[in-house]
Amino acid sequence: MKVNFDTNNSYKQSFGACRITDQAQKVFEKRFMNPNDNDILRQITKRLDAKGKSVDVLFDSNNGYLTAMITSLDGFCKKMNEDTFSKLFVNPIKFFEKCADEADIVEAKLASGVKLEKI
Repeated sequence: MKVNFDTNNSYKQSFGACRITDQAQKVFEKRFMNPNDNDILRQITKRLDAKGKSVDVLFDSNNGYLTAMITSLDGFCKKMNEDTFSKLFVNPIKFFEKCADEADIVEAKLASGVKLEKI
């Protein structure tokens, strides 16, 4: 897992990595609900890091809501946002899991040769 503490710089795209910005880390730490969540988060980031060079996931925060940007080498890009209900009542780990599941779908479609920008 790569944690970026300086979000004002532009970054080189490094595919196959799970990145969490400083703002997202602060939001996550405020809403951290369970000590077991640390192990689950570690498993999710390992799962996302293992995507090879095909899929990249960047977790960020916007006004206290978690966001994720899923990108692939062929130009596919999907932004996922946490909704108000999830922010108030659901553990943030569920959002991370949802994003990891979406990254799995993108990786599977890339492996099958489907052009994602046409979907």
